[in-house]
Amino acid sequence: MMSLLIVLIRLPWCLRRGRHAGVGLFFGLVVGAVASPVEFSFRVPNPGPEPFARDVWAWVAAPDGTERAVPAFYDGDDVWRVRVAARRSGSFRLLRVEERMDVEKGTSGGTTVSALAMTALGPDRVDYAGAPAPPVVRVDPRDPRSLVRGSEPYLPFGLNLAWGDDAFYARTLPEAGRVGVNWTRIWMAPWAGLNLSWLPPERGPSPRPGALDLEVARRWDRILDWAGQAGIGVQVVVFSHGQLSTQVNPVWADHPWNVDRGGFLTSPSDFFTSPDARRHTRTKLRYLAARYGHSPAVLAWELFNEVNFTDAWKRHGLEDRIAMWHDEMAAWLRRNDPEHHLVTTSLSEAPVGALWRSMDYYQPHVYPVNGLAHVRRFPLIALPADKPLFYGEIGDDHQAYDAPDDKASNAGVVPVLWCGLMVDHAFPAQTWYWQRLVGLPRWPEFAAVAGFVRDQRLASRWWSLRAFDPVVETAGRTPQVLGAGFHWALRGPAVVEVPNDGREPVDFADVPEYIVGSARLVAEGRTDRLTLRITRAQPGTLEFRLVDVGPEGATVEWQRSGDSTHVRTWESQAKGPDRALRPATLRLPVPAGPSEVHLRNRGPDAIRLREVDLDQTGPALSAVGKRDDRFLMVYLWHRAGVHAARIVPPELGTLVIPDLPAGTWRVTWWAMEHGGPSDVRSLRHPGGEARIPTPPISRHAALALERD
Repeated sequence: MMSLLIVLIRLPWCLRRGRHAGVGLFFGLVVGAVASPVEFSFRVPNPGPEPFARDVWAWVAAPDGTERAVPAFYDGDDVWRVRVAARRSGSFRLLRVEERMDVEKGTSGGTTVSALAMTALGPDRVDYAGAPAPPVVRVDPRDPRSLVRGSEPYLPFGLNLAWGDDAFYARTLPEAGRVGVNWTRIWMAPWAGLNLSWLPPERGPSPRPGALDLEVARRWDRILDWAGQAGIGVQVVVFSHGQLSTQVNPVWADHPWNVDRGGFLTSPSDFFTSPDARRHTRTKLRYLAARYGHSPAVLAWELFNEVNFTDAWKRHGLEDRIAMWHDEMAAWLRRNDPEHHLVTTSLSEAPVGALWRSMDYYQPHVYPVNGLAHVRRFPLIALPADKPLFYGEIGDDHQAYDAPDDKASNAGVVPVLWCGLMVDHAFPAQTWYWQRLVGLPRWPEFAAVAGFVRDQRLASRWWSLRAFDPVVETAGRTPQVLGAGFHWALRGPAVVEVPNDGREPVDFADVPEYIVGSARLVAEGRTDRLTLRITRAQPGTLEFRLVDVGPEGATVEWQRSGDSTHVRTWESQAKGPDRALRPATLRLPVPAGPSEVHLRNRGPDAIRLREVDLDQTGPALSAVGKRDDRFLMVYLWHRAGVHAARIVPPELGTLVIPDLPAGTWRVTWWAMEHGGPSDVRSLRHPGGEARIPTPPISRHAALALERD
């Protein structure tokens, strides 16, 4: 007789509803009835020297009489297990076990199947009476930009929780779920004991190639259990760039497959081409699909974190081979994953090229200079996107702060997430910096964003809303200074319209920090110029303020269209760590009225732009928003205070909303410190322009308007 082993993973995954009864949305999921996998276990004769690589499948009959083959996984002591997501109550039966083997190419091709004798470890029938497992997240067949779970829209929102120990995940995942998080990324990081094939030094030697560590596998059982109980979907990051890099976060020297460590790869780039490396990688991916593929806590498999920083891409230009590797591994996952979870990868820039042809959604990362603008910008991709799209990491590494303690205060981590709610044709961005949020003073601010997404039912509204840039009128004025938008990235020449009414258009993201002077870099797609279109109420002197000029020197031209060109040249200087920066200010008289001004670098080296002082003032408050004819949301910030460690004097303003439809609107100001309404009132509006007084704002505020 066969008997059912005790189930190892219990995954609660129930529909979370907002405050408004009857409106279902898969923003997050609450703990309720527990959906557990049905699990059978068995032994097969002669497990062989590579049991993890064996392609063993079990046929299981569901309560409705349908039969399906499910991949089994090796769990040590010659034991195989198979887990099935139970979507209905009733009897599940283990029917038979078989082994599959792909026939070598060049012969008849295909797959051979042979029946396996087994020694069962339990009965062949399980009567399941638990909660039904929910459907996994899919791309919406009606809209390629959208994600759904079953028939309900799914809006990912959360933060990276990339690595930690068991105590961290046991504590943090429930807390994140409590505040409304439904998405996270967790890496199979070797240094954190989360990699099945590469152990940290304190754990002793790593498994031989093709073998996997079962203690790590059981850690992932626990992590996915906690994530499921919290209602959080995990984007499982299988590989990270540093593992195969000698330049960017390099840990290749410690890779167990490195020939210098007793492995079989002479170069990190061989990972993508070596038949043995690809075979062992398929073994690992099949194991993940078999052991965890039943789990609704798996949102997606992310094959690589920032694959463009591997040596194969960055040093050797093997983008096509890397794309082929992604094709192969995505197909292999889909062959083996019983629930067909989404598959993706990630780059440190916006998506381009063949890499994405087999991926289910785009996942760029960005660390901009102007996060408030760039979080709403997806360069190098045509929008609306042909696939779901959102930043899987965003951070303030390059954000321009006024004072050193501003960044240390973590004031810049949360505002960019609010602006990320105002993006068109994409999902919100996810912050990288869990270590600067979880359990720290800014955590309630983060929880306020998550609570807003949940309580304002944004999952069900998302694709009807369109971004807009409202004006905020204030008595207080601040200097109008346009900062750089992006750090170092592929981006062509920018033409940026600069409103003089204080609006913050997304085009501000296109102002380059580095303006190159090399023809080679321009040919790569980097920019050697900037054009600004401005309108002045009175004459003034515009200033381009440079942080530095590269050591090889540069010749820079700047002018107003129709006027003479100004030119300045810097000679080359000695390179080295002791080289002094060469800051400079380039002044340009500009008359009243409209003007087009140009800055161009003739090279040979790059210049670094800090900001453009327009020599005029603007409102002290700014805002971005998103709207349709029944709902509107706006994020407002104090220009001088949003990223400041200190508290600046608050500013009152009037938010000007054009073309607000007639009706009675519920106006909710959102509390940024605890994540709930701070003021709710009714507005009877005749239609047309609406003018809404703001509360005092010293950092930032959020507003929701909903028509009754």
